[in-house]
Amino acid sequence: MTNEEEAIIKEQAASRSAGLGTKPAAAKPKKEKKLETRICADCGNKFQGTRATWFCSPACKTKSYRKRKEEEVIRDENQDNVER
Repeated sequence: MTNEEEAIIKEQAASRSAGLGTKPAAAKPKKEKKLETRICADCGNKFQGTRATWFCSPACKTKSYRKRKEEEVIRDENQDNVER
């Protein structure tokens, strides 16, 4: 064996140990998300979204969560007043 052949063999062995010689796993095709007309839970605007979307924009989402937090605080205060 010549030095060139030995170098090629060492290179192939190194690439196999690094996982480069194997075939990559077949990538699964991504599922298409079906868009449908939705109504925003906060402002009532119509928008295109998936079934998982409730709000037309991040602003509506934060507004809604802030409202809910304020309602929880008021509810907790009322509960404390009733207990006294």
